[in-house]
Amino acid sequence: MTYNELREKDVIDVCSGKRLGTVDDLSFDTDCGRITGITVCPHLFALSKKSSVRVPWRDIVCVGEDAILVKTPREDGKKDGSPINKC
Repeated sequence: MTYNELREKDVIDVCSGKRLGTVDDLSFDTDCGRITGITVCPHLFALSKKSSVRVPWRDIVCVGEDAILVKTPREDGKKDGSPINKC
């Protein structure tokens, strides 16, 4: 899969079912050459990076043909101790 193919996919939060946006950027660990996360832009032509959301790679549930499914932190701010936050 190429970066351009990733950018065409919608990013969906599996907990809320909401469309978060599309992939705007990737974060890498240069020491080991792995992707550490994605930056999601909520609007195709967003003017501000402040509206972007960073999703750690460990919170990506599935990269499918049409969408990327992610689990985002719960709105109440509670953490359950697992690497992927539960819905």
